Amino acid sequence: MVDVNPKGTDWTADEVDQIVAEYFKMLRAELANRSMVKLRVNEKIQHATGRSKGSVEFKNRNISAALQKLGMPIVTGYLQRLITKMRFLMELNGT
Repeated sequence: MVDVNPKGTDWTADEVDQIVAEYFKMLRAELANRSMVKLRVNEKIQHATGRSKGSVEFKNRNISAALQKLGMPIVTGYLQRLITKMRFLMELNGT
């Protein structure tokens, strides 16, 4: 396992690559009606990155928000976070 990242640190590019790859594996499995256990995927990412369960959940919701914005399907259970959407809208408005 990787050293635990201090709370509030940014995800590295490698960590983001790992979680996005796992997210798309989950999405493909879900779209193909194959069973999977999201908790096991979360644990795998925790082990690889040293991130907490909550941090992994939070990042998966951010991925969902980005995909929804693009009109793409998302993994059931990883609904976008309202605050992410609000931040995005604020950026668009230049505030």
